[in-house]
Amino acid sequence: MLDMIELLGSSGNYFHTCVVFTYAFDFTLYDGLIRRALKRSGVLNQIVFCDLQCYDASLREAATTLYLGKQYSVTPIHQKGAFHPKMYLLLGSHHGRLLVGSGNATFGGLIRNAELFGLFDYDSAQDSGPHPALSQCFKFAQQCASAASPLVLRQLKNAAQAATWLDLPSIPDGRTLFIGGPGRPPLLEQIRPLLPNGKADSLVICSSSFDRQLKGLQSLASLSTTKPICIVQPETVLLDGKTVASLGKAIDWRAFEDPYPKEKRKRADAKAHAKLFLFGHGSLETCVFGSANASAPALNAINTEAVLTLPPKKKGEIIKSLGLDTSLKGKPIGKDLEAQAWKTQTNALLETDNACFLAGATLTEGGYRLTVSYGEPPISANIALSVASFGSPQASILLERDKEGWLARITVAEGQMRFIWLTASNGSRISNTVAITFAEVASARRAGKLGTKLSESIATIQEGSMLGTVLFELLDRFRDFEVVRAGTKAHSTKPKASANPDSSGSAQPTEYFYTDEPGKKAAASIRLGDRLDLDILASLVQPLTRDVRGIALTNEDEYYDDSKLLEEAEHRQIEEQKGIATGEERPPASDSSSDDLDRAINRLVGRLDKAASKLEMSLSDRENLSAVPPQAIARQIWMAHIAAFLAARVQQSHEGEDFVCLEPWYFANYILRVCRAFTGSKAGGFLDKLPPDSWEGLDGESLKRGLSFLWTCVVWSAAFMVHYYANGPGKEECAESLAVASAELVAARFVWKVRQLDCSPDEVDMGRRFPALQEVSTAQLVRTKARVDHIVSLIERAESKQDPAVLGTEESAQSCRAGTLVFNQKIGVTILYKDGEPKSFYAIDYSKTDQDQIRFGARIAPVLSGGKPFAVYLAAL
Repeated sequence: MLDMIELLGSSGNYFHTCVVFTYAFDFTLYDGLIRRALKRSGVLNQIVFCDLQCYDASLREAATTLYLGKQYSVTPIHQKGAFHPKMYLLLGSHHGRLLVGSGNATFGGLIRNAELFGLFDYDSAQDSGPHPALSQCFKFAQQCASAASPLVLRQLKNAAQAATWLDLPSIPDGRTLFIGGPGRPPLLEQIRPLLPNGKADSLVICSSSFDRQLKGLQSLASLSTTKPICIVQPETVLLDGKTVASLGKAIDWRAFEDPYPKEKRKRADAKAHAKLFLFGHGSLETCVFGSANASAPALNAINTEAVLTLPPKKKGEIIKSLGLDTSLKGKPIGKDLEAQAWKTQTNALLETDNACFLAGATLTEGGYRLTVSYGEPPISANIALSVASFGSPQASILLERDKEGWLARITVAEGQMRFIWLTASNGSRISNTVAITFAEVASARRAGKLGTKLSESIATIQEGSMLGTVLFELLDRFRDFEVVRAGTKAHSTKPKASANPDSSGSAQPTEYFYTDEPGKKAAASIRLGDRLDLDILASLVQPLTRDVRGIALTNEDEYYDDSKLLEEAEHRQIEEQKGIATGEERPPASDSSSDDLDRAINRLVGRLDKAASKLEMSLSDRENLSAVPPQAIARQIWMAHIAAFLAARVQQSHEGEDFVCLEPWYFANYILRVCRAFTGSKAGGFLDKLPPDSWEGLDGESLKRGLSFLWTCVVWSAAFMVHYYANGPGKEECAESLAVASAELVAARFVWKVRQLDCSPDEVDMGRRFPALQEVSTAQLVRTKARVDHIVSLIERAESKQDPAVLGTEESAQSCRAGTLVFNQKIGVTILYKDGEPKSFYAIDYSKTDQDQIRFGARIAPVLSGGKPFAVYLAAL
């Protein structure tokens, strides 16, 4: 069974764009659930195409459309028939995913109904090329956008610029995507060549809708030499009983028996909505499924439809794998259907006297620009502006035409207005209503324009293009997450069972009615290197957070403070234009005031401290964590890159006052505390909780490069803190954390751990990437490196090789002082917390929080160096 919301919203952060094609569209569901699920996984470029009539009806019924036109665009498609495809296309810089099926973007279509979907996945690291359906679907989106708002075209352009793999030669696999509709060949003509001699010797049909005269059903039946079987849900299907009777025994009608678990079968809103045509020929059968019902408009190019065909399978295999064999064994229900009466359905939107239909409205500097999909607005027309999609407008502006199209000029942008329709001079409505699309929905940052690989984004930082207060503003755009248990033993998230896609249908459970093949790549390893542009950098600056599935959806907007983003949008734009990109030590004066810089620096310092504190606090849950998601580690690595770039760098305000973007002490403090949480003591830290496959492939290499950068930073941080507290400005101060107090041991623990992962110190262009490097003398840095390497060797011998030669005696430990390296069987090589009393010692367990230390007894022996206890530097506690 395909979990549609999971496939769309738990993409593992390797998609940046989502394009939805749907007939019915639930604004409340999308705004409140789907948008949030996509946004959480990094899909910020969201595009929707839906049927115009459904768009109009849904707008009137929507409970909320808070983010419509701002975080996603919706384009209504006007045509004679219905715009009826159901496709969901996800695009990333190295990945693609396409779902083709029968489910609309509604609660029933994606969550509750019996639907049928096919899944395509593309991974550039594993696949030699994308399936042709992916590029075919994207080209279809471009065609749909030809009559849409210019911003929608820009959204698709941004997507294409990032997903360059769409232009690669395609690799077919026997499945074929057919799209029918106005200007395209009818679906029936596209399907017929799949059958030997254009005929089938058996036909099974699943459909939820028919035309009144059953002409579409009869057209399908003409392709079979035997009587077709048509499976319907009698309680929900709309049929004309007289027409059913007129066909007599030409069609064998059967009732749909839901293969879903029994406890879910009796839901009042559950509906058999799947559309399936199964053609048998000899010992094989060909399956066609998707959006097309067995109706004349669907099959004869009146409606726009999308169906997927599968390569021929052994006859009976698909029926059994989808759980439809029970339905086929049921008794005929033709006589019952003959009693049904046809209920005439009116098209309220199309039967009005609208002079034209709108496909979009965009707020520009000059005013509101309209996209007209049909008709011609009269010369005296006005646009009606409203905060709601219905009711009386709040403003009215004369509509005029220029060389680019239709425009309603304004002098001051009305940012609160959300919806537009056209009115005649007397105020009567003459068009449908459309939501206003704002420029931010097509921002280049939403499509990963700046680069998609980890190394490319690091290069952006190296070149200094992020210098200036714009970076500070980005760091303040997302609220910190509370640290919670991510997959504890009590609340573990077990992976869903998946069937072998190569196995026979009999091996699959009947729950696989919802897909032609399981999503074998749906739970693929998380990609860390995609879409890392400025906006993503900001979102990564968060402490360790819970698994996405652990966040209550109703509270999501408390974590993403969208109102603050809107308030700062104009300010950030100005700052981005004025950001310094030279990378020089003394950049020229900016337009930022001293107060602005001072506040920004304080925010950055607070963010660093908060991130480190949350990590340290989360150590109390470390033993219960089943796994830590790789992106949680990646967030801290990115934080380190940003902070390192700013540490000791000078920025000048427009008043001419110099500011240090980040004092080196705050950077060293952050690095030591993070590295302490990553590695812990002998029991381990958060790095030990990463899934094994996190170290594989390109993602593994990205993680290792990040840890190599931390290696350089943590050794420097240890050298800086030793000098600061021993001989520098802090010699009269006390360190406030165990990680800082025992900096050399923390650095050694980290180096020992990442060395086992084949990491090495990152020394590339450090003068530019890490200007604070020169704040520590060469002599001090060399001394610290030597001491750290020595402690690493002691840890290796004592813990890995279990060499007692490096250990002293418990009796000699009684005379050791604070800071002496000691060995405990449980926590390994550590240091004494304070002066020891006879047979009573405090030893630091770096795998636990500072406030949750365990007092160990006399089973502590000093680690010797040259026959004498080896003491690390210890800032007084």
